[in-house]
Amino acid sequence: MNIVIVDNDAFAVMSMKRILESDSEITVSATGDSKENAVWLYEKYQPDILLLECRMNGAGSAETAEKILKADSEAKILLLSTYSDDELIIKALKEGVRGYILKQNLESIVPALKTVMNGQFVFEDEVVSQPFAATDDKMKNNSVKSDLSELEHEIIKLVSEGFSTSEIATELLLNERQVKNCISEVMERFALKNRIQLAVFYFNWIHTKQD
Repeated sequence: MNIVIVDNDAFAVMSMKRILESDSEITVSATGDSKENAVWLYEKYQPDILLLECRMNGAGSAETAEKILKADSEAKILLLSTYSDDELIIKALKEGVRGYILKQNLESIVPALKTVMNGQFVFEDEVVSQPFAATDDKMKNNSVKSDLSELEHEIIKLVSEGFSTSEIATELLLNERQVKNCISEVMERFALKNRIQLAVFYFNWIHTKQD
């Protein structure tokens, strides 16, 4: 398995490289430290999987992933993060990345890579075959919308499009507290842990509705 790592945290790169290369099935072909490196290194080495830091120098990597995936729709990109950056990860998932893992969970990196190579997706320690495949009984019965008010539906739609709380408030002429409360209430109602699960939940409903 040929891997390229792009992260501007030199210590993190060194640690990941050491762990990955302890597995006889994995070769780290190259490492980089910027989004510009990511595109160039992917084109040069054509890795089986690109490990790409979510944020480098304060900027997100969704556009970098998009650029690579436009050139190669089969590219396997797995995001790295020190914390769950919900808005950025949602945007990247829509572009086609294969999930994300937390860098501090070093023991999960090798299993995550093998999972992605097998065609599955990884969300931290959760493995799914398709991030937006309908699985929830409520969604299969097309009853989600009836369980949501019009406002709740509009808010989670914008969450699924990667809008921040402040952007949603501006778009819907609400204050941020109203948006936060609405998101929290919907997540509690459907037993969702974070905005990423909320976005996947919404995409699942759209998928079911289209079917």
